Amino acid sequence: MTPESVNENGRKRDPVARAFQVLTYMIEQPQIEFGVREIAKACELQPSTVHRALGSLIESGVIVQDEGSDNYRVGLDLLRLWSLTHKKADIRGLARKRLQAVVEACNETVILGLYDRRRRQMLRVDSIESSHPLRYVFDLFQWTEIYRGASGLSILANLPDDECAEILAAAERAGDSPWPGRALAQAEIDRIREQGYAVTRGRRIPGAVGISAPIFDHQNDVVGSFILTVPEQRIDDARLPTYVDLVVKEACALSRDLGALLEQDRKGGPSRD
Repeated sequence: MTPESVNENGRKRDPVARAFQVLTYMIEQPQIEFGVREIAKACELQPSTVHRALGSLIESGVIVQDEGSDNYRVGLDLLRLWSLTHKKADIRGLARKRLQAVVEACNETVILGLYDRRRRQMLRVDSIESSHPLRYVFDLFQWTEIYRGASGLSILANLPDDECAEILAAAERAGDSPWPGRALAQAEIDRIREQGYAVTRGRRIPGAVGISAPIFDHQNDVVGSFILTVPEQRIDDARLPTYVDLVVKEACALSRDLGALLEQDRKGGPSRD
């Protein structure tokens, strides 16, 4: 361990932890402005350590220094980040009643999937199972690609064109594309985007029909999907439109709960909630 990696007490330095400690203290206190020495005393840190932590927080935009003084306060960008985090963290809670509505209407397994733009993958974060003896049970919190089954295709079709193209190209390079060519892939994605939902048969699980609709947030960015998974022997061409309408309706309702302004809302069309 080099001398630069330890603090005054011989303990290993952790700048991220120190910055988080300082930020947490400032958030939890009732006052608005803070001085370096006040923070140092409360957090049991050296003033120089607090000063470095505040500098890092200022660079990140979550803390600002008042002009003409040595006081610091929480910046508006932290409020923006909190708002975004709150909306994402609360999706499961908001979605639960929508998931229940789907299952009560059709008694088939429904899943909530959320999209991670950094990983470019989907995470199943909640599900309600059918009561039928023959049903699909999925492990939650497992990452999965979005270019194969209906669950991910409804997300993929609503991503920006460049992001969608990069995901398709990566699938081709890996030899994992479900399409024999890019033209067929693009045609299916365009159709899904236009109709507002995806339906696949046996694409991910043999004998399973997947029906999925996208979920949008307050910035109208796609953040996930509702997925209904049905054994093919329990669904036919006559019943499929009813199931599609049900999934689309509840996905749209959740999107509105998250603050999305959907295309039919912009046009003044009827609400599906």
